[in-house]
Amino acid sequence: MLAPATTIKQSPIVSMRLREAAVALIVVYIVCLRLQVAADAPLWLDETWSAMIATQPGWAAFWHEAWLDCNPPLYYILLRGWVNIAGDSNLMLRLPSIAFVLAAAALPLIWRPQALSSRAALVWAGLIMLWPPGLELMLDARGYSLMLLLSTASTLVLCKMMQGVGIKLSAAWVALGTAMFLTHYFAAALVLAQTLVLVRRYGLGLLKLWPAALLALPGLAWFAYHLPRLEVYARPDVAWQQTTSFEKALDHAQY
Repeated sequence: MLAPATTIKQSPIVSMRLREAAVALIVVYIVCLRLQVAADAPLWLDETWSAMIATQPGWAAFWHEAWLDCNPPLYYILLRGWVNIAGDSNLMLRLPSIAFVLAAAALPLIWRPQALSSRAALVWAGLIMLWPPGLELMLDARGYSLMLLLSTASTLVLCKMMQGVGIKLSAAWVALGTAMFLTHYFAAALVLAQTLVLVRRYGLGLLKLWPAALLALPGLAWFAYHLPRLEVYARPDVAWQQTTSFEKALDHAQY
């Protein structure tokens, strides 16, 4: 009678191990496919721009090209360090993006807030891995995969801050927000939304954590330095995209 009881007790564990093995095989299969495509597919226009900036012959030329671009420099800095080690083949240019997406998917599993169930964390990781934009980001030598990783980390920190706020978590959140802003300026919208959540939760109590805000200074300093170039991109005779104005913004809001 003991043998069947032992089998019944072990079956949930065996079933869980089988599910974990199946998930691992799916992840390995996806990564192998992404690596093959990353090596074989030609770079598209924006990826060649990333490669051009990252492979400048010296740091002075690198910073000049980074300033001329309309994006912040953090991704280009990391890509430049990587290609100096691994080379600038199509695969090597895209390999950091694959790593960033995989890390973003792993974060909810290895650094799960208490309020997030294991099943919810697994769903979160699966959505990052399997949704079409996530698969596309793996093959794009651009900063969006890094932005995905940083924003996932920032959201997890925010979840932990909702349980209790302190200087360490606050510093981590501000540092991640600064890194996001130095990856893509659109991150300002996410940082603003998260700030409003924290203000709603803690109100003026956040003021005692003001030293953490000092970590935002590098992002603000770069933005001030880069702003004259961004103003050029906003001119109708320079911009390739449709420009906007305050009046047009009001029209959109009214619509």
